[in-house]
Amino acid sequence: MKMKGSEIMKLNKSGFTLVELLAAMLILGILMGVAIPNVIGVVNRQKNNTYIEDAKRMAIRARTTFASNTNIDKESATCFTLKFLDNGDFDEPPNGGVYLKTLSYVRYGTDGKYYVTLIECVNCKEKTTEQIYSTSLSGKEIRMIYNIKYDDLITEDNPTKNIKTSSSGYIAPTNSASGCAADKYHNDENEEDD
Repeated sequence: MKMKGSEIMKLNKSGFTLVELLAAMLILGILMGVAIPNVIGVVNRQKNNTYIEDAKRMAIRARTTFASNTNIDKESATCFTLKFLDNGDFDEPPNGGVYLKTLSYVRYGTDGKYYVTLIECVNCKEKTTEQIYSTSLSGKEIRMIYNIKYDDLITEDNPTKNIKTSSSGYIAPTNSASGCAADKYHNDENEEDD
């Protein structure tokens, strides 16, 4: 018995053949292979941009504090730690880690410029700086912007190139941020509130 063309079409309308399904899966696989790396790249760029914006906000806050706070000795105050500058705006770093608030700082240079160091412990389970310092940073992923001039963060075409990553927990030597003169005033203010 010979089938006509229309009868063959009626038989095929009941579903897709294995070849058609495999072809569709292959096309979807190729599209996903192209799309997923692009989406991941966009997400990483956005995280880096957020990191740069946090560094800019730190510098702006330090500049404002330096200019407006009459309790700060303008001759001896050369840096402001994130612990001193933070009012809750820096509690959620872009990579889900914790900013190291006593090691992150803005330094007022002798050239009259502001230099930013912002350090994040990405995979720290501890959520406060004190808890982080009580454990070792060895083996922790550290992301940082180290001693970058504020003007460069604003004017550079690609300021995200200044973000450094270390998976060994090594932090580059800092300019003794924990001894910032601004911290002295911050602690005095806290004592007065008690």
